Amino acid sequence: MNFLRNLFGKKPSKPQSMQQATAGTESRIVIGECETCHRPLRVKAHAVKSTMRLTCKCGHANIVHVPETLVPRHEEHASDVEVVYQYCQHLAQQWWQTTTLEQAVCDRCNIPILPRNRSYLIGTNLYCFGCWVNHVGSDVMGKLRANPDCFGRGLLDKAREFVANKQP
Repeated sequence: MNFLRNLFGKKPSKPQSMQQATAGTESRIVIGECETCHRPLRVKAHAVKSTMRLTCKCGHANIVHVPETLVPRHEEHASDVEVVYQYCQHLAQQWWQTTTLEQAVCDRCNIPILPRNRSYLIGTNLYCFGCWVNHVGSDVMGKLRANPDCFGRGLLDKAREFVANKQP
């Protein structure tokens, strides 16, 4: 102890408990109340699921059905990258079928897009394959976790639905 006091010039502080160290860093939200004692049932915001079994402090086991607005939308999977890829390619193919243009240029690099089946449409932007890779970037999952709508409002949900309906 004297060694540490001499080394740092003060008495070392007591180690905090893990609970004290992380107090206030995790936000909890009320998702319902106990059926028995009516205490609020709280859960960490990032851990909310659509149906949860929570035990109250009184010991009563509650099954809570959480409104969809409280359930976080960042449940992506690695396959979501492929889902977005297929859906944006499908949107581009639809665009090619409705346009009267013989050729189009990439909205990022301004180079003609050839072949047509190697184009991708995100919002109103048409991309060639090279720019698609650069636009989406190497950290697709990170972008989806940060903002599920980073590819356009509801694009991930629409892409999942498209691929699910496309399967035989």
